[in-house]
Amino acid sequence: MAKKAARRAAPLRTRPLSREAVVSAARKIVAGQGYEALSLRGLAARLGVTAPALYAYVDDKLDLLEAVAAGEFERLTHEYDAIRVRDPIERLRLISHSYLDYARSNPELFRMMFLFPPRSDDPGDVPPGARAFRSAASSVEDAIASGRLREGDPTRTSVAIWSAVHGVASLVLSRSGVRRAEEDQTLDFVFDAIIDGLRPGAAQPS
Repeated sequence: MAKKAARRAAPLRTRPLSREAVVSAARKIVAGQGYEALSLRGLAARLGVTAPALYAYVDDKLDLLEAVAAGEFERLTHEYDAIRVRDPIERLRLISHSYLDYARSNPELFRMMFLFPPRSDDPGDVPPGARAFRSAASSVEDAIASGRLREGDPTRTSVAIWSAVHGVASLVLSRSGVRRAEEDQTLDFVFDAIIDGLRPGAAQPS
């Protein structure tokens, strides 16, 4: 009888827990079922610990979702940085397709990222979402410097391009039964349209 009681009192998890392990497990839940399915109690059960044990690694569910989002923005940044193409316009096109590919491959994570963007209380720290944006925006700066895009505020220009690409990605995720090639063609059409409107000599809104 004493042995049975000892077994019941034994810890559920034998391996040490870490914030990385908690965030990784949360990511799997969000990727498979959406952020609405994530709960600290369910996550704890998956990890083999009690729910209060998680508070040693995360503040609350919001902190956990922001941590998952931070990891996804870091993934995007790595993908952008891996694109080594000299032509800044072509580089931007490839970055745009990388963005769309990520959204198609990770629809629930993509949706969650922009609902719970990571924050930072340190004024000197650049949040992962901002780093991803800056990585893409550096190609816009190169395009302006080389005369491929007209002179202007690089940040404002980058936001305009990102807004168009994000709109296509969001539209793709809201539709079904459309061939991948058609989705890529739509992105290219929208990308070309906005780039043409940003070239030197293009008519500007009054």
